[in-house]
Amino acid sequence: MGYNYDFWLRIVGHLNFNTLPTNLLDCVVNIYDHTVAQLMCGEGSQISWTSCEFDMENLSLNFPQYVFELSAYGDERDDIWLLQAKKGKVCRKYAQIIWPEFSAEDFEE
Repeated sequence: MGYNYDFWLRIVGHLNFNTLPTNLLDCVVNIYDHTVAQLMCGEGSQISWTSCEFDMENLSLNFPQYVFELSAYGDERDDIWLLQAKKGKVCRKYAQIIWPEFSAEDFEE
């Protein structure tokens, strides 16, 4: 079946995708091949989307007034990354999980 990810698309500054232009939503559906709700509500589960970086680059070129963030959670527990796209430029960032230091106060009654 191959390696899969859970994806979640966010458009910075837009919490509700119903306020976005129809042509933008149509474009998201065309590149993602799922519904907008699936992708923008964190329901883009367990799929292989090998062209996601290319697709986000093109999406941001076509809609330069928006900043797009695509979160990806891979099959392996430490495979977590974020694509940020703006005006045709894409930046990939990897999650850094930092655990808090031990504190004896956590165990005091």
